[in-house]
Amino acid sequence: MNFAFNPSFTIRSITKYLFFLQNFNSPHPSFFPESWSLSVEEWFYFIIPIGLLFLTKGLKLNTRKSVLLIVFTLIIFTTLFRYYKFATHEISSLGDWDLLFRKQVLTRLDSIMYGVLGSYFFYYHSKNWFKHRLKLFWVGLLLILSAKILSIFNLKPTLGVYNFVFSFSVFAIGVLMIIPYLSSIKSGKGFLSKIIIRTSVISYAMYILHLSLVQFWIIDRINWQNSYLNSNLIITVKFLLFWVLTFFLSHILYKYFERPIMNLRKAKTS
Repeated sequence: MNFAFNPSFTIRSITKYLFFLQNFNSPHPSFFPESWSLSVEEWFYFIIPIGLLFLTKGLKLNTRKSVLLIVFTLIIFTTLFRYYKFATHEISSLGDWDLLFRKQVLTRLDSIMYGVLGSYFFYYHSKNWFKHRLKLFWVGLLLILSAKILSIFNLKPTLGVYNFVFSFSVFAIGVLMIIPYLSSIKSGKGFLSKIIIRTSVISYAMYILHLSLVQFWIIDRINWQNSYLNSNLIITVKFLLFWVLTFFLSHILYKYFERPIMNLRKAKTS
């Protein structure tokens, strides 16, 4: 087991993963590193229903007001918590940004809340949701690109607060703004459309497999230095092999595990 995962892995260390606590407010362990976002999602699924139940049943607020209240409460809380963490921690590298801010539950709950805000507008203001979709798309795309470009300067003092506190919000708002246009596209034709549709179908399997299995367990275990390829060709082969294996193995996982499980769930609930 230790050899298969990493030298510091122990069975005991996996217990936190059972409750999605491995990165609640601490750096994510090296085992199954891509699962950091699963913790954010699962805590979101746990907190939001309880919060809505308290507001609607306990405080007797209507659902519409309750959704907005919990959305803005979590967005403000998470943003202030990131600022507190930035002000009280010594930040010295991109790794600190990645482990202390990007991959922790308490610093990223607001990202999903922007999606809830989008659902709110779609449900209660459907007409306006689509009315300005093209303008919103270009503004959102600009925000996404700006967030990525500014992240290049993540260690500059003048941009430190932005990158550690506000960059996540800017990126999430950008994604939210492109959704109205993308959600208006119902179908497509041609080879590109088929690739996009197929990728979306197997996307969860790709998420599960791409890093630990494909990158760490397969590609990184190949002794590339003893090959007859030059360094540039090795990079190219690695890149192509990564995508080929990711798509192939994800297709297998979806076809023989994920889809049968979803069909079984449908059969049990119908």
